[in-house]
Amino acid sequence: MSLTITHAGNSVTPNTGPIRSGGQVIRVTPTLHAATSADNDVICLTTEIPNAVATLGGASKLTSLMFTCQQALNLNIDIILMQVETQYSASLGSGLNISDPNLVASKVLGVIMWDKAPITLNGNEVNQFAAPGASSDGAVTGQLPIMLQAADNSTSIYFTIIDRDGGDTFAADDLEFVFGIEYL
Repeated sequence: MSLTITHAGNSVTPNTGPIRSGGQVIRVTPTLHAATSADNDVICLTTEIPNAVATLGGASKLTSLMFTCQQALNLNIDIILMQVETQYSASLGSGLNISDPNLVASKVLGVIMWDKAPITLNGNEVNQFAAPGASSDGAVTGQLPIMLQAADNSTSIYFTIIDRDGGDTFAADDLEFVFGIEYL
């Protein structure tokens, strides 16, 4: 037996994996530009955060965010969250390049500017984004929580990463992001 879901007359394939009531922690490893980046380079193409909301077109709250890096880079990056999968560059490792219509079409939900010093563990970085208030290094935080809402036929949100200082050399799987999601 198969199940077909339609929404607004369109056939929809729901994401696999469990939806937990209340929220969940979602781990995502984007495919990175495996080379040395320059300032303003897109270091990963738009990447899905599956089940970021519990229902098609639903809403949630991003309440925590952290990432691990398999090397010590002390990254200065922007994480752009969007409702619609839209590429912010034609190719990995190229400068930020998005037209005005594509920027509007991506339905940006928020931007997290990350320039904090990480915790280094045996040559790896662990980066935790605190919110709101002041962090232990004195930097003011407060970019979380961020309201998220998926497109009408989806339970996913998307993100891309922009390197803001360049000179970082990545392997394709160096970063793992951990999104703390509270379902609404």
